[in-house]
Amino acid sequence: MTELLLPVALFTNGIAAGVLVGTMLGVVPFYRTLGAPEYVRAHAFSSTRYDPFQPICLVTTLVIDTILAATVDAFTARALCAAAAVTTLGVVIVSVSRNVPMNRWIVRQDPDAMPADWDFESFRANWARWNGIRATVAVLAFVFNISAAVALLALGL
Repeated sequence: MTELLLPVALFTNGIAAGVLVGTMLGVVPFYRTLGAPEYVRAHAFSSTRYDPFQPICLVTTLVIDTILAATVDAFTARALCAAAAVTTLGVVIVSVSRNVPMNRWIVRQDPDAMPADWDFESFRANWARWNGIRATVAVLAFVFNISAAVALLALGL
């Protein structure tokens, strides 16, 4: 079962991490060039493009790594899968508690009639910071998954 599950975890984790890193490297710098109305339009447009694909990739990675952490015989690979599960859970927690609520809020706004008390610069900086955190943690999970695969290959499993 490991030979089927681990490649799926690598695939879904790699896609999730790649999307988050791509956003950090390409989308966030673009957002920084925009004024408030254009930022709201661009953010609202892009944030709706990742659902449900990104959550499916993260949950799939989390479930598979949890299964592998409980079932793989080799201790090193088991520990690495557990670490991948924990770090992927961290990505999910940051997403659900920080970025997703901000995305949902921005999608509901009228770019030409933003609330008077909205702090555009703070919002944009906070969203970028949390996205950077979850991108970094997703890459760490990916490194753990790659390391688990290497450990299993080294054992001939």
